[in-house]
Amino acid sequence: MNSSKKHPKRKFWQSFWIVVFLLSSVFSAILVYVLRQETNLYRSLLVGLVTIIALADIIALFAIFFWKKWGWYLFAVSTAGSFIVGLLITANWLMPINDILPLVILGWVFRGQLEKFG
Repeated sequence: MNSSKKHPKRKFWQSFWIVVFLLSSVFSAILVYVLRQETNLYRSLLVGLVTIIALADIIALFAIFFWKKWGWYLFAVSTAGSFIVGLLITANWLMPINDILPLVILGWVFRGQLEKFG
């Protein structure tokens, strides 16, 4: 008997979107680090939060890639955090809407398959 749990087969678009959002999160983490301007405490706190959110996205996307249900929860929390920080930075609710799109797109391509996550 094989005691290792076999992961379900992932469709092309599921893998594609996970990789796209993973690259986006890595790029965001690097860009925030490179372009940070520590002019005051408020700005440095937001830079720190954006970095933590980008790292949480990366961890969550790896978890989703390996069919872990907790990855969805972490991704939802980091998406909410990203939206809130986006509101604080831009003071405009239209700009941070793009922070919600990755969660919506992944939810769409994985619809009906949440029971496969362990």
